[in-house]
Formats: sequence, C-alpha cells, structure tokens
Amino acid sequence: MQARPCVFEYVYFSRPDSILGGRSVYEVRKQFGRQLAQEAPADVDVIIPVPDSGVPAALGYSQQAGCPSSSASSATTIVGRTSSSRHRPFALGRQAQAQRQPRGDQRQARAAGR
Repeated sequence: MQARPCVFEYVYFSRPDSILGGRSVYEVRKQFGRQLAQEAPADVDVIIPVPDSGVPAALGYSQQAGCPSSSASSATTIVGRTSSSRHRPFALGRQAQAQRQPRGDQRQARAAGR
C-alpha cells in the first residue's frame, strides 16, 4: 500500500523546504495556487499571502492570474513567547500599547511625558 500523506502536510504543517513523497512542499503549494487561479479566477489588484505558509500558493496564483503578489504585514517569529511577554509580533498604536502596560509603567510613561 502506498503512503498517502494528509493534504495539510502540504498546505500548512510542513516547512516549505521539506520533501514529502518525493515532492517539494514549496512546489506543491505553488501548484495549488496555480490550480486555484484556474478553478476560481478573481478580479483582484494584488495577491497577499496569509499566513506565511501561503506564500508559495499566493505566488503560484499570482503568476497564473498575471497579477502582482505583495506582503501586507510582517510578523516577528518569537520562539517561546508567553502571554505575559511584552514583545508582540505586530506594531501597536499608543493607546493599545498603554492599555497593555502594567499600571506602574503607565504612570512612569505619563511622568516622562510619553
């Protein structure tokens, strides 16, 4: 019996530089994007991949559809981040950042004129 990996191994779980069943995960994802562009064409201005595992598929869709692909946001990969960490992967506005600071830090920020 031939092994049949779950499609999510290609779509999401595996690293893009992995080889599954003798096939490059990156190339399979890119082909998924090309196939999607053929089966579900859309009138779009730009293709934006989300999450990072979607980059090859977005590139394939973009190439097949003849429209540009771009990145709209970036996230810092933080290994071992906990919910109490002050480091956040996305930029926060001043109000949101102030609301996330412990009270003592808010008082110090106001005293410093920030």
